[in-house]
Amino acid sequence: MLFFLGAAISLVGLADMADVGMAGSAIALVAAAVQAGLLCVVARLSLPAGAVTRDEIIWMVLWGAFGATGLAGVLNGLGPGAVIAPFAEELIKLAAVIAVLVIGVRTPLRGLALGFTAGAGFEVFENLQYAISPDDGGLGVAQELTTIASRMLVGFGFHAFTVAVTGAVAGYVLCRFNTLLRYEFAVAVLGAVVIHAVWDLAPSLESIGYVLMVIDYVLLVALFVVTVRRVRRA
Repeated sequence: MLFFLGAAISLVGLADMADVGMAGSAIALVAAAVQAGLLCVVARLSLPAGAVTRDEIIWMVLWGAFGATGLAGVLNGLGPGAVIAPFAEELIKLAAVIAVLVIGVRTPLRGLALGFTAGAGFEVFENLQYAISPDDGGLGVAQELTTIASRMLVGFGFHAFTVAVTGAVAGYVLCRFNTLLRYEFAVAVLGAVVIHAVWDLAPSLESIGYVLMVIDYVLLVALFVVTVRRVRRA
């Protein structure tokens, strides 16, 4: 039910494509396809084949792209987005990962793969929405390209990396302790929320904020790489 509600909200947002016209819509869709392709390359390089089933991949992408973006959009609108988004987005993206782990095989590797897939779906669709709705209201091709560059290139893989890490930890604690009520899981989720919060709030700090964003992103990528290596060795 939550998936269909979120999907309906997300799809309504695509009505903005009518405002950017055929050329703008084509640019946004091509950019989204390119980003999706690059995320697939990262997944191929970091995740072993067979970690999750094809059906699980499809459902995670659908949840991230439609269910999670729609529900997160509603919650983000309840107050300052930069404050609410880190909590709402990280928890909603992770919810479906936990659900699949609970009813299926519980391993860190599956949590990693499920999380990456859900986060990738969320990231691609969210960036598509931003591309067709530039922040300053400009709907020209130049403004759209600027938005695409800032959203799809800066912080590439951000949403996929955060949920991959928290999903891996969820898989670990469920596999070993059969519960999420563990400090490891709490620390992982809190860490993802903090990293997300720094990313969202840093631009308001101007010059020093961009330095913080670089540090924040490098830290996230490092955590993702370390998590992948440890999970694959396990």
